[in-house]
Amino acid sequence: MAFSTPVARRSGCAIAVAPSPAAVIESVAMVDESLRDRAFGSVWPAVWSVRNRIAHGYFHVDRTIITATVENDLGEFEQGLDRIEADLTG
Repeated sequence: MAFSTPVARRSGCAIAVAPSPAAVIESVAMVDESLRDRAFGSVWPAVWSVRNRIAHGYFHVDRTIITATVENDLGEFEQGLDRIEADLTG
């Protein structure tokens, strides 16, 4: 399950059509705890912390941290989502 962000272009504006990162993390929080632990292991508290920061601290989010997270950690998060999908479908 790879992330893809379809983008609609309208009057020169790009509009991303994808769930917010906080919403994706909230969805993962709702899966069975043992499944989540198998998928994310000890990094889950850090993932949830990112969700809290996004959801509750819009004006205090450091753009360099978000950029580094996307560039360095999103692949690992996607792998966790893939593991959840594999457990649920297979």
